[in-house]
Amino acid sequence: ESAARRDPFWGSAADAASALGSIRSDASRQALERLLEVEHPKVRRCVAAALAGWADSRSAKVLGSVARKDPSLHVRGEALRGLGRAKDPALLAELRAAFKRPSYWQTVASAALQGLSLSRDPRVLPDLVRASKPPTAYPTRAHALRALSTWHQTDPSLIDVIAASLTS
Repeated sequence: ESAARRDPFWGSAADAASALGSIRSDASRQALERLLEVEHPKVRRCVAAALAGWADSRSAKVLGSVARKDPSLHVRGEALRGLGRAKDPALLAELRAAFKRPSYWQTVASAALQGLSLSRDPRVLPDLVRASKPPTAYPTRAHALRALSTWHQTDPSLIDVIAASLTS
């Protein structure tokens, strides 16, 4: 935690945060939660990714707050992907709401779609299919199609959706 706070190079601080995440102890989780206050957004992004490794309700609560309040789009995106990894059906509403938030290059919407896909809940498939078609903005459509490609074994009809996107 000390190294992540004090190292002047963000890369070293980010590595320290990732290392804390790999320890998977209660003390390392508490340290990561405190590190969400670090100034550099690239470090906070690694902290959010490390917290997502726990995939439980405590981490989901922290990541939900980060997804709504962090000033960095990429940190919010990492938190949204972490919410999906929690695989909690109660978080689907939050991910769907985040999908509607406007952001530069649809960064938040794309991360919300990735989070929906990572939830592995079949109820998100209609959301992903809808997002894969116009009028959804191109960056988000690309993420939706990429997410759908991971579901084709669950629902083979998705191959037709992906193929149809080649002409639209």
